[in-house]
Amino acid sequence: MKKFIFKIIPYLCFCLVLMVGVPIMVDPYNVFHWKNARNNGVEPNKNYIKMSYILNNPNKYDAFLFGSSRVGAIHTEKIDGVDCYNMTYSMGTPSENLANLKTMLKAGIRPKRVYIGIDTLSYTVDATLHNNEAARASYEYLKSDFQNFADHYFSLINSVKSLSIITSGVEAPGVAEIYEYGWWADYDYQSSYDWTHEGVTKGTTYEIDEAVDNIAEMNQLCNEYDIDFVVFTNPMTAMAYQDAIDNGYEEFIDKISEFTEVIDFSYLNGTKEDHSHFIDESHYTAQVGDEMIKVLNQ
Repeated sequence: MKKFIFKIIPYLCFCLVLMVGVPIMVDPYNVFHWKNARNNGVEPNKNYIKMSYILNNPNKYDAFLFGSSRVGAIHTEKIDGVDCYNMTYSMGTPSENLANLKTMLKAGIRPKRVYIGIDTLSYTVDATLHNNEAARASYEYLKSDFQNFADHYFSLINSVKSLSIITSGVEAPGVAEIYEYGWWADYDYQSSYDWTHEGVTKGTTYEIDEAVDNIAEMNQLCNEYDIDFVVFTNPMTAMAYQDAIDNGYEEFIDKISEFTEVIDFSYLNGTKEDHSHFIDESHYTAQVGDEMIKVLNQ
């Protein structure tokens, strides 16, 4: 029996290296190397990385800006009176923003101010589906049960598949800025969007009441902890805005306006012919972000 055990030890060690060591070393989503995220060409899990970063640096920032990737063009270092970090992550929803805020408050982080940028994604994205995606699973979901973390990131198959992207030299924007102010779109970001095929991608659900409830709870928490709470709308192209109006956007904004002021940036939408201030139909440039900051600083 002892001889058998000694014989299989090398095999077990080899399996351990394959099943654990390779995913940790390759780490396409940067969850194992969140302290020093690498540009793998694969979209990193920014929800997990940023929350880990903030919780390990609780005194570095005194304000936070929440929202989807659409707020990623706002250079929060230009906001007056606070040291604000941009929490933007892909398809971020109010429910995920609320969960992050609760986690911060539970950890003793008390910001002076909290911003949230809203738009149609706020109520057309089912955040529960994000927990099935390695790039978008929330910090709270991954921390709630180690099995959730293991299912996503101790996958030898996924790690090997990602190697082709990692070795191709393709870059994922915004990795270097994670440890500064969190935004991903710099002033020289080049759009490759084909405007001849402009169209609006709608979400899979229309959870207006749920999104409003989550934002209302963020507002309530901020009132409870004496935190300034600022809600604003994200600019979008004229076509995207019209589509939004046709799909419940006004109802969404009106319901939020019942309990807090909403700063409306729809005047920055441009025209149907002018896309010069947009990366695509719903992501604006850093130059537009600067115009928004001028208003936020008033």
